[in-house]
Amino acid sequence: MSKDLQFPWSAGTAPARVEAALSRIAEDKAVEAVFTKPLVERARAQAKAASGKTSPLAGALVSVKALFDVAGEVTTAATQVLRNDPPAVADAPCIAALSDAGAVFVGLTNMSEFAYSGIGINPHYGTPDNPAYPGGVPGGSTSGGAVSVALGLCDIAIGSDTGGSLRIPAAFTGITGFKP
Repeated sequence: MSKDLQFPWSAGTAPARVEAALSRIAEDKAVEAVFTKPLVERARAQAKAASGKTSPLAGALVSVKALFDVAGEVTTAATQVLRNDPPAVADAPCIAALSDAGAVFVGLTNMSEFAYSGIGINPHYGTPDNPAYPGGVPGGSTSGGAVSVALGLCDIAIGSDTGGSLRIPAAFTGITGFKP
């Protein structure tokens, strides 16, 4: 990897950036529907541990769509139907790989229920407001993830994309979505 690459994050700035993001999530009404659950303790622990990582992802703040297994958390898919399921026993492979690389998970993001809509509304957890077009829908189904990046709460959002679920909200909110 080229030493000339620059990233807006670093392992050294992760603890302060996590605290700023968590504070905004807790206090700013404008972001209340972005996350289904902040991962406060995990984020703080990962931010502290990031200093020992040399990966380009060390210290990157990441939001995780509520569709992915995160160890110790219930995978709700942003529906009330699954809220009483047992927590995941392990991280999904992509989540584990990011964790190993030093990424810092700020929270589980809101989405269209069961990832079944391209507009991003959710009757259970609210609908994140579109920061590029206030009062407008954010696009979906990875609505909370796109909004978390567009608002600067996270550097990267992990989502899914079967038929545009990541690219649609990216386009709606003015960020870049990538489906590999």
